[in-house]
Amino acid sequence: MIVSLAAIAIVFLVAFVVPHRVRLLIAALLVVPQLDTPGLPLTVALLWTILTCVLGLLSRGRSRADSPVLTVASLFVIVSVVSLLWALPSGQEEAYISISRGVVFVLWLREMIVVARDDPEFVDKITLWMVPGIVLQSVLSILFRLNPNLEEQFLRSKVAAITVGPSAEALYIDAPNNVLDPAKAGGFFVNGNVASMFGAIAALVLLTAARRTGRRWVYLVAGLAILGSIATGSKTAIFLAMGCALALLFAPRVSKGGALLGVVLAGVAVVASLSIVDEIVQRVAPDFHSATDVSLDTRTELWAVALRVLSESPFFGLGFGGWAEEVGLSLGNAGFRGSVAYAPHNFILDAWVNSGIAAAVLSVVYIGVAVSFGLRVIRQQQSARDARTAMLCLCAALWASIHGLGDNSGAWGDHRTAMVVAMAFAYLYVMASDPKPTAAEHNRASQSKPASR
Repeated sequence: MIVSLAAIAIVFLVAFVVPHRVRLLIAALLVVPQLDTPGLPLTVALLWTILTCVLGLLSRGRSRADSPVLTVASLFVIVSVVSLLWALPSGQEEAYISISRGVVFVLWLREMIVVARDDPEFVDKITLWMVPGIVLQSVLSILFRLNPNLEEQFLRSKVAAITVGPSAEALYIDAPNNVLDPAKAGGFFVNGNVASMFGAIAALVLLTAARRTGRRWVYLVAGLAILGSIATGSKTAIFLAMGCALALLFAPRVSKGGALLGVVLAGVAVVASLSIVDEIVQRVAPDFHSATDVSLDTRTELWAVALRVLSESPFFGLGFGGWAEEVGLSLGNAGFRGSVAYAPHNFILDAWVNSGIAAAVLSVVYIGVAVSFGLRVIRQQQSARDARTAMLCLCAALWASIHGLGDNSGAWGDHRTAMVVAMAFAYLYVMASDPKPTAAEHNRASQSKPASR
């Protein structure tokens, strides 16, 4: 506890001394790993990020962060806080985790929108400062998938106690998770699906940075992040990756069409990608396909249970802790196990269960606003290349939400993933505000000019 308090004191001291731009870069550097503070509810990274964003909020002379995405996300957090009034005592920890993730997302998103409007090129720099953590996370995921024993040694070590937190020790006591499966790997995450989501979104954001800055080595880091995402063993990543590929293919057409055409093409791309990938996976990896079917069947049953329970309490839901106490036990007795028995595995249903129908409606509105904004930015682009770059950002911004439709990861993932999702939105705001030519665009323009005689 003394060490933790000393760490917090140092964080406060340094945060108030260094310039705000340095604070932002340090927050990016600390995305992974988070550095736990034993005995306290906040990690060093979480505390630094919140403090940085609050100080940024108090600063004068900066642009406003008026954004429909930010507004809807903020309302969702407010509704979640209000729902504490009917939360069960056993759900207090769950409520803290959920609300804190929302707070971090809202604060960091606001900060990134301001940066995108005041200094667009600094968004690239913040992204690049996330690279060390992304590389480390990706390498660990790959190594742990190749050698599950190495992962167990790491998770039982004192290093994991600091870099992963108490959830590492809890894996072997009372909170097992899927990284214990040899077919899964998590790196600094205890859930392979969440690790996969982080790696995939980070890869898309890095690809955006690479296209904007012209730095080829960033493409290599993005490729490593993709490999790390695949190494986690998450089935969702393969389906979503194919959907993103088809969305990029249609991006130039979206940029030339209207809003309705963009939505139609996006829907066709998603449906087509799911059908194509399902057929390919069934032929190439039948065992993998069978496991996917089992996972989907389980979730379908969970959703049916959730809707039945919510029909009895549609307005307020069950409150935080209600699902575990009123439904989880019976699901466990029925053969559901682990986290499956204690979460609906759909972020809209999860919001409804925990905070009521208002939270569920805001969850749906959040996706709608994000899609609408992303398509509008894509249509603003003057070239096919820029349209595809904007589509990359939109895919990154929506990945967590789409993933969360079949998992218990929420609309923007955990604290770490939420910050990367916010970076994707930041790039959309950069491209929406018609910034000055990026370094890569400037270089291409210079090369295209005829040489002087």
